[in-house]
Amino acid sequence: MKAEPARTIAAIATPPGSGALGVIRVSGPDALAIAGGIVCVSAGDGLEGRPSRRLFSIRVHDPATSRTLDHGQAAIMRAPSSSTGEDVVELYLHGGWILLTSALRLLLERGACLAEPGEFTRRAFENGKIGLTQAEAVNDLIQATSEQGLVEASRQLDGSVHRRVEALAERLADLVSGLEAAIEFGEDVDIDAPSPGDVSDLLNGIERLVSSYEIGRILREGMRVVLAGRPNVGKSSLMNALLGTERAIVTPVPGTTRDLLEESLTIEGVAVRLIDTAGLAASSEPAEAEGIRRAEEALAAADVTVWVVDGSEPLRPEDARVAALLAGRDPVVAVNKTDLPVRVSREEITRLSPDRSLGEATFVSLSATSGDGLDRFRDRMAEKVRQALASPSREPGVSVNLRQKEALQRAGGALRLAMGTAEANGPLDCLLLDLRQALDALGEITGRVCPEDILSRIFNQFCVGK
Repeated sequence: MKAEPARTIAAIATPPGSGALGVIRVSGPDALAIAGGIVCVSAGDGLEGRPSRRLFSIRVHDPATSRTLDHGQAAIMRAPSSSTGEDVVELYLHGGWILLTSALRLLLERGACLAEPGEFTRRAFENGKIGLTQAEAVNDLIQATSEQGLVEASRQLDGSVHRRVEALAERLADLVSGLEAAIEFGEDVDIDAPSPGDVSDLLNGIERLVSSYEIGRILREGMRVVLAGRPNVGKSSLMNALLGTERAIVTPVPGTTRDLLEESLTIEGVAVRLIDTAGLAASSEPAEAEGIRRAEEALAAADVTVWVVDGSEPLRPEDARVAALLAGRDPVVAVNKTDLPVRVSREEITRLSPDRSLGEATFVSLSATSGDGLDRFRDRMAEKVRQALASPSREPGVSVNLRQKEALQRAGGALRLAMGTAEANGPLDCLLLDLRQALDALGEITGRVCPEDILSRIFNQFCVGK
């Protein structure tokens, strides 16, 4: 069956809204002809006669009416030396959204197709310009919410994960090809079956990559810091003080916060997702009970838990309930309201902990109202960030995302089966099957083996125009 000819696609590559500059991208076999139909080059030459990789002045007009839409600049990148591997034209116009959509409409009328989300990057992958992990890093780069997240995405774009996975895949492919030869030719070749040690070395490399996921998640999504405590201890006041704005409603009435409230700030160059929760206490009121349930869910998913205690009042049974929920979580204990007479000791708080694991460094005394102690609290949060990113086995710049982690885990599972077969001197056919499954799972990460549904899920997360 003859393959369908490649479409020429076009899209606005800058965000919606008004700005000084707007960019329209066109990619495909007819990019120059389609863009040339709405562009007049100031120097007098046609678009196809212009050199690649140089900016030149243009006038964009409607061919049907000869009406000028805008004056701007354009650049041509011819195949295969372009970002997508195809002929690419980029138009740099003024950033009015009506203007850009009007110019895009003219391109579509002349035969271009509106690009799907991530289609430019997908074409770069399909044409061998970048690997699949690098394509995913493009989206991470766009979505980066912190300086450290940006640095990590840049390293991924340079191919740090791709190189590690490819190295493992090459070693595994050598084992597979040798085993295939041993099975096919039997005694005619002098090739030993893979040893348990060979498989174990590969498995260790895969497990190191799997362990990098949590650090990568924090750098991509931000570290989840949950403020927890009984009602009216000052969780919302602490959130407002850290943000420097009145984000959460604060009243003297217990139970003001009934839902999760999330805002972001940056600590140590890492995005921190600060989550205020409903006060943890028994309640039969439906809305309040739902807020408590959501608070408990947030606690279960937290990277760091901050237990806020009212230092101006004696401890209550509700505080003991909070302590039980936080058992084994190594919380930071923020003893709030120190601008008032202190009526609770650290020893009393520690005795509430079921495992008595709260150490001296865990406590920070502060007043969310006056600001006293907030700097010490920020220092404690910075320490938590550093601890979360510390991993002696992780190579800087190498961290996998959830899709890559799941593929690595499948590869690891297949290798464990292979190691068991090798240790038991089991059938070579079974060993080969397990090794091939592991190799295919690694191929899903790099894109060497990747079903259409996986590619669609990856690139549908991108914005249109990228």
